[in-house]
This record gives sequence, C-alpha cells and structure tokens, in this order.
Amino acid sequence: MNTESPADNGATRLTAKLGQKFDALEVKQRLERRMEKTPPPDMDAAAFAALRAPARAWWLLLSDQDLAATEGHAAAIIHLLEDRYAYTYDQARAEYLSRVPIAESP
Repeated sequence: MNTESPADNGATRLTAKLGQKFDALEVKQRLERRMEKTPPPDMDAAAFAALRAPARAWWLLLSDQDLAATEGHAAAIIHLLEDRYAYTYDQARAEYLSRVPIAESP
C-alpha cells in the first residue's frame, strides 16, 4: 500500500529521477535568474532609426540588412550578437544594454 500523498509521490519521484532535492528558495532563485535574462523592451521606429548608424559602428559584423531584419526587436538584435560574435546570451544582452539607451517606464 502506498503511504505517500499524491503530491509527495510526484515530488519524491522527481527528486529520485533527478538525483537531487529542490527546496522552495532554490526554485525561487532559479526563477529570479531566468527573469533577469528576459530581453529588454523593443525600440519604437524612431529610436531604431536613430540607432542604426551608431550600431553599424559598434558592431562591425552586423550588416544593414541584419539590422533592418530585426525591426528594432531587442531579442533579435541580441540573437544576432550571439551568432556573429559567438557571445553567450548573457554577454550579448550585456553588450546590447551597454550600447542601447533603454527608455524608462512611465
């Protein structure tokens, strides 16, 4: 007869399967780290137009066509930086944030 509650049984199986135990604090810390990795907000058309010329000077491996294809989407620009410069996501995001002024939320 199974003496574990259904919730305990699932957690026990997961713990056994992974070979490690997760506590609530560790899960919260992982979630916070994941939230830190969300891409910055996208740029509006005017900000993107103003950024394209300086961006070509900052990132010589990105062409005008590459930048145009991103349409100002931060995640797309970060992905290009990862691809062309062999950056990790964190490195590409940090590079993007160091160069692109982010408008403050109202």
